[in-house]
Amino acid sequence: MTTQTDIESKERDLVVKCIGQAYEALHLLPGVDENGPVLVWLAEQFMQIQRRADNAS
Repeated sequence: MTTQTDIESKERDLVVKCIGQAYEALHLLPGVDENGPVLVWLAEQFMQIQRRADNAS
């Protein structure tokens, strides 16, 4: 049985992972502020992709 704490921990880990991936991807693009609103947008996109992948499996 999965507890609420386990779900929250997995969700937090996913958020941290997606923010890290977004930051690294944006850091490679010249002229893009990797600490700006685009970081949040890209992290959200990565989260949606990961959730779809998790649901598909």
